[in-house]
Amino acid sequence: MCVKGSREPGFNLVEVILSIGLFAALVTVTVPVYRTFQVQNDLTLAAGVTAQAMRRAQWEARASNGDTTWGVNVQTGAITLFRGASYATRDADYDDVYVLGSGITPTGLLEVVFDGVQGDPDGTGTLTLTGPDGATKTVTIGDYGQVAY
Repeated sequence: MCVKGSREPGFNLVEVILSIGLFAALVTVTVPVYRTFQVQNDLTLAAGVTAQAMRRAQWEARASNGDTTWGVNVQTGAITLFRGASYATRDADYDDVYVLGSGITPTGLLEVVFDGVQGDPDGTGTLTLTGPDGATKTVTIGDYGQVAY
């Protein structure tokens, strides 16, 4: 039974609209921050996987696994660890392919082959990975095969 002048429990329209407005404002602020974090995380992961693949190729070459050279080829969308003197002439049965995050574009030193005895690279330089927002991460190959990112 309701007494005249008393209020029923519940929400009125103004309270609901204010709650929805606050929620919308929070979403508007947090989504771009999350997206930036996601892109940076994808770039960091791609740089780490690239460096790991290069170190593994060098290790495989030094161990003379298959008595041949090993290398890494980086393309848009994928990193391939391969056995052979070049990506074009590789033995595809030994490929290990790692998928890059979407929108990551590699430039610079896209293929490195390590010799079968010392594990020295056939080239040195920098590989730059660029995200969809323009952020970059670099992986550097030194004279004796040092990999830094």
